[in-house]
Amino acid sequence: MKTSRYCVQNCFPFLLSLLFSLAGSLSFAQEAGADLSGLILDSLTLKPISGARVYLSRSYQDDSNERGEYAIMNLSKGKYRLIITATGYRTHREENFKISRSAQVHNFFLSERVGEIPGVTVRPGPFQKDMNEFIGSVRFNNEEVKRISGNLDDIIRSLAIFPGVAQIDNSRNDIIVRGGSPAENLYTVDGIIFPNINHFGNQGFSGGVMSFVNMDYVSSTSFSSGGFPVSFGDKISSVTQINLREGKSEKLGAMAVLSATQFALSLEGPITGNSTFILSARRSYLDLIFKASGFSFAPEYYDIFAKTNTKISSSSQLSLLFFGVRDRIKFFNVTYDLRDENPRAMGSKQDNYIGAITFKNIFKNGYFNLSFASSNFGYETVPNWIFEYRSVDKENSFKGDFVLNFSPEDELDIGTLARLISYKSDVKMNNYSTPFNDELVTGVQQINKEYFKGGAYAQYSHRFWHKLKLGAGLRADFFDSGINDNSISPRLFGQIYLSASTNLNFSLGVFRQAPSEIWSSLNPANENLKSTRSNQLVAGLEHNQGEDMRISLEGFYKTYHSYPVSTQRPYLIMSNTGAGFAGVDDNFSAFGMDSLVNMGKGWVKGVEFSIQKRFSGSPLWGAFNVTYSHASFLALDNIERLGSYDQRWIIHLAMGYVIDELWEVDLKFHYATGIPYTPFDEKGRQDPSLYNSARLDDQHSLDVRIDRKWNLGLGSLRTYLDIQNLYNHRTRTMIRWEKSRNRIADDPILGIVPSIGICLEI
Repeated sequence: MKTSRYCVQNCFPFLLSLLFSLAGSLSFAQEAGADLSGLILDSLTLKPISGARVYLSRSYQDDSNERGEYAIMNLSKGKYRLIITATGYRTHREENFKISRSAQVHNFFLSERVGEIPGVTVRPGPFQKDMNEFIGSVRFNNEEVKRISGNLDDIIRSLAIFPGVAQIDNSRNDIIVRGGSPAENLYTVDGIIFPNINHFGNQGFSGGVMSFVNMDYVSSTSFSSGGFPVSFGDKISSVTQINLREGKSEKLGAMAVLSATQFALSLEGPITGNSTFILSARRSYLDLIFKASGFSFAPEYYDIFAKTNTKISSSSQLSLLFFGVRDRIKFFNVTYDLRDENPRAMGSKQDNYIGAITFKNIFKNGYFNLSFASSNFGYETVPNWIFEYRSVDKENSFKGDFVLNFSPEDELDIGTLARLISYKSDVKMNNYSTPFNDELVTGVQQINKEYFKGGAYAQYSHRFWHKLKLGAGLRADFFDSGINDNSISPRLFGQIYLSASTNLNFSLGVFRQAPSEIWSSLNPANENLKSTRSNQLVAGLEHNQGEDMRISLEGFYKTYHSYPVSTQRPYLIMSNTGAGFAGVDDNFSAFGMDSLVNMGKGWVKGVEFSIQKRFSGSPLWGAFNVTYSHASFLALDNIERLGSYDQRWIIHLAMGYVIDELWEVDLKFHYATGIPYTPFDEKGRQDPSLYNSARLDDQHSLDVRIDRKWNLGLGSLRTYLDIQNLYNHRTRTMIRWEKSRNRIADDPILGIVPSIGICLEI
C-alpha cells in the first residue's frame, strides 16, 4: 500500500508533467519521405524471386526484378499493412509494418506453397504454420507483444494472455501452464536455451521478478503449451521461443527509454558492410523510490545486452549474443522487523551472464544451426538467523539442429545437444520447525559437483494428398548424476485439413524432465533421482475466419509419473513448489533439501477455447481465451490432493483499438479461480490432512493502456500511460503466518498501479 500510494502521489504526477512538457517543447521537423528497399528470396535456396509483388496499404507497391530487388520510395512514416505475393509461394503478411527511418532495408524470405486441396483455393494467412512448427502454438510479433496492457515491458508477463497460462502473483512473472510448476517451462532466445531469463530468479526454476530480455529488440515470440516436437526436451509444460531482431544496417541508431521500472539506453547500427550490432544497458530506479518513501530495503538491478550479426556469404551467417545481469537487494536500516523478515528475502544477490555464438547455413534443401553457449548464474541470500546460501551454476553447451526438405511435403529434423554443468554451493541452515511440525535440520554443507546432460532427436513429417500432415519423432536423453538416467521419448502429431480454413490437430507423446541440480545436490540421498515422465494427449479444432481471425477449441490430458516426493514430509510433492520467494513462505520446500524419491504421481486435464483477431483492414485487434482445468497430485502418503497451481477457470481478454496513426487504446481483463492453500489454526499450525484444502479468493483485474506517438524528423517518440487494476480490486495471492505477532500476516495488497513510459528512437 505504501509503495502504491507514494507512486500515485509523487512519481506519477512527476512523470506525467515530464511527459507533456517534453511533448510540448519538441520542435517537429517537416516529416521527410522514407524509402523501403531490399530483396525477395526463397527461404530455402536463397535464390532471388522475380516478379514478387510488394504491397503496402495506402496503395504503395512494387514488383521485384530478376535479381529479387524491390524499392518503394517517398513513404510517409508510420505503420502499414504489408503483403508480398509470388507465384508458387506462400503469401507473406505483416500487420503494423513500421516505417520509422528515412532509409530502411528489409529482406523477405518466402516459403514454397504447399499446394491446393482439390476444388478449394488455399489462401495462406497470418496463422498458417510451417512444417516444423508446433501443433497448437501461438505466435506474436513485436508490435503485438508490446501493446499488451500491464506487461511492465516484460516479455514473460505478456505470455499471461495465452491459452492455458496463469500468473499467480503480479509482483513476479512466474507463469503456470496447464497446472504445471513454474519449473516446467523452457525458454530459448535465438535458439539458445536459457536456464533462467529473469532478474531475481529462483535457482533451478524459470520464474523471477522481471525478464532481462529487452522487449524493444524482440522480433517475434512463439509459445506452445503442449505437444511440442522432440527438438525440445528436459521440460514438460511449455516452450517459449523468443527471436531477437538484427541491428540497423543502414546507419547508427539510438534509443532512450524511461518506463515504469527502469531507465534504458541503446545503440545499434552497422559494423561493416555485412555486419550489424546492438548494445543496450538498463538500470532499475526502484531503489530511489523505495528509499525516498521510507522503506528499509529495495530491489536494484542492472543488465546489459549485446548482439552482432555477420553475413559470411549469401547462405551463411554468424551471430554473437551476450547478456550480463546484476541483482541486489539494498538495505537502508536494520530493525527487529527486518531481522524477522530476512528469511523471506531469498535471492537478494545475483550475478549472472550468458554468452553464445551461433552459425547458420542454408543449403539447397534445408539448413543447419550450430551453437555454443556458456552461462554463469550466481546466487547469494541475505545472511539471517535461519538460512544462508551461496551457489554458482556454470554451464557450457553445444547444440546442433539440421532441417532437410526433400520437397514441400517432406521434412526431416535431426539434432543433438550436450551440456556440461558445474554446481558449487555453501549452505548453512539452523534447526527450523515448520507450521506442519516438521523439523528441518541441514547444518553446514559445501558442495562441488559436475553433471553431464546429453540429448539427440530425429523427427520426420509428411503431407499426404494435401489433406493430412503426419509427423513422428523420437528423442533420447542422458543425465549423469549419481546414476545414469537414460530415457526415450516418442512423440506423434498430425493435422487433418477438413477444408481450406479448418484443421483438426492432435499430438500424443512422452515428455521428460531431469531433476534440478539443486535437488540432486543439497541432500546426498538425492543423487539417485531420475527424470520425471509426463504422458500427454492434445487434440483440437482450429478454424481461420478470413485472413485475420483464428478460433480454436483444444482439449488436453497429461499424467505425471516418477515426480520427486519428500520422505520426511509425506504430503509434499515437488510439483507444488517453484513460485514465490522459496524461503519460509513454502518452508524451504523448493530447495529440495529433503530426502527425495521418484514416487510422485499426478494428472491434469482441461479444455481451452481461444479467439485471436489480428489487425487487418479493421483497426481492432483482440484475443479472448477461456481455460477450464483440474490438477491433482499424489505424494508419498498416496492421498490425492489438489495441485498448488490448480485454477479451475482462467479467462483472459486483451483487445485494442487503433484510433489513428498516432493514438491507440488497449485493455486487458484477467479472471482466475483462487489457488489452493493450507489453512492455519489459531496457533499458526497447519495440518497435513488439510494440505491444499482451502482456496484463496478469485483473482480479477482490468488493465488499460493509452499510447501516443510522434513522428519526428530524425526519429520517433512513443509514450504511454498504463494503469493496472483500474477498478482497484485487491486479492491475496498467498496466506502466511507472522510468527512474531502470532497472526496471519497483513501483507500489503497492491491496488491501482499507474505507470508511464517514454521511448525516444532515432
